[in-house]
Amino acid sequence: MLDALQQLMNAQTLAETGDSESVVDLGVGFAPTPDKAARLDMNVTALDAVTGNETYTAEVQESDDLQAWTATGLLLTVAAVGQISKLFSATKRYQKLVWTLGGTTPSVTASAWISLP
Repeated sequence: MLDALQQLMNAQTLAETGDSESVVDLGVGFAPTPDKAARLDMNVTALDAVTGNETYTAEVQESDDLQAWTATGLLLTVAAVGQISKLFSATKRYQKLVWTLGGTTPSVTASAWISLP
């Protein structure tokens, strides 16, 4: 079950490269082995593709201290409205979503959650 403590984005709209509005805290002492899976669930409700040159990528990044962020290896190209669910290996306590937008008029609206299946 998904809840507000797991939510990275709540119908957040981005028109330029940026981070999710929230960071998910997986808890004190969180350090799973690399094969311990986490899951990103995302619902993209709006995506501008009017000029045809817009691009959207979303990457899950993690941190032990909310200062230094590293990639988890989950990098998604988002091309359409819809739901996405992907497993990845999380090894640090804090998780966020970093969006890279390109093109003439990019705009994306999405909600996203991180959970431990």
